Amino acid sequence: MTHDLEDRLVALLHRRADDEVDADGLLRRALTQGRAWQRRRRLLVAFGAAGLAGLTAAALAAVPILGASGDRAPRDPATPPDARTESPWPSHTGPMEPPAGVGNKLHALPPTGGYAVPQLAVAGPGAVERPDLVGTDPQTIHFGLPDVSMPVNYVMWYTAAGVERVRLALKAPDGEMIFVNVEVARGAVPRPGLSGLNRAPRLAVSPSGSIGGQQVMRELLTYKGWVERAVRWSPADGIEVRVSSMNLSSDDLVRLASRVRLDRAVGCRVPLRLTALPSDTSVTGCLMTLEPDPGAMGYRAAMGTQVLTLRRGDSSMTVTANNDTVKLDGHPGRTARPADETAGERPATGDRGPSVEFDLGDRHVIIETGTGYNRDDVRLVAAGIRPVGGRDRPHTWPERPVS
Repeated sequence: MTHDLEDRLVALLHRRADDEVDADGLLRRALTQGRAWQRRRRLLVAFGAAGLAGLTAAALAAVPILGASGDRAPRDPATPPDARTESPWPSHTGPMEPPAGVGNKLHALPPTGGYAVPQLAVAGPGAVERPDLVGTDPQTIHFGLPDVSMPVNYVMWYTAAGVERVRLALKAPDGEMIFVNVEVARGAVPRPGLSGLNRAPRLAVSPSGSIGGQQVMRELLTYKGWVERAVRWSPADGIEVRVSSMNLSSDDLVRLASRVRLDRAVGCRVPLRLTALPSDTSVTGCLMTLEPDPGAMGYRAAMGTQVLTLRRGDSSMTVTANNDTVKLDGHPGRTARPADETAGERPATGDRGPSVEFDLGDRHVIIETGTGYNRDDVRLVAAGIRPVGGRDRPHTWPERPVS
């Protein structure tokens, strides 16, 4: 099964909130262009599209795509499930393996080896020290993952809807790309919603094993040909961690999960500063994509897909910065920001608000909105954006993007 198909199937399990900005679709388009850019630049294997069981989610849905069965997929997997909803899936205890021939090929996680996971370490408490801070600061993720036993292609750190998350794209020994999600939340990590499915997924649960002396709950989610395995546990009162993949066994997930560190913090940054926001608007989510780099820092921005989510009430706006001035599908594009702020604009359509796209020095910027924001709001934000730091050097980006 290809990873594009995998992502389409995963997308069936993600809910799209009313009036929510099309952040997932924006991310999908950016990743698609990033793949082409990376092939031209280094002839590497293309990146797979990102996904969540959960941004915006969330990190982090353009026109809904169709799954293998023809079901509409309102969410792309790059986004955490909406934490405001519950997923009333029927669960049972029973076999923790799907029927023969169902699901993706499983890859064995090497028992030893350490490949550094790119991350922007910042000062601050981890989730076990301050569980009350988890999900409260879009620029801070209260856990880290120092290394894994497979080579890392890229990682996406992001925050949204009260969930902190990293998605890893790892390279298996046979060259295939596999994906792993780590999520941390106060209370319980929410399961994906049910919107767009013609029947509920099957969820099997089984308490088995431990991490740090805490009981582990194993999960097996199946929906037609789609299979995801997950493990979740509570390392401290008030928080939960969930690690999931379509490509690893439950035992391997436990081994990988044991490397998660909850005593440290990771930053989420973008290479921009916003000097003007519409009234009552604040930053509520962040997505940062990193890849390994042999330079002094050990990592750099991958593909340039860095996203801020802004919100005013039920209305959302995303500001995306790409470190390559490539025009994305469906956007008119422009090479400079003209004085009248009209070139590169796209009017509101249906349940989507206005948007604008432009090049700003060596950065390509896209602003998209849901309903509730108008053209003047978009122009206000666009006029106030300033590039900051090196375009692929996250340690030079501002800790706080709004000033």
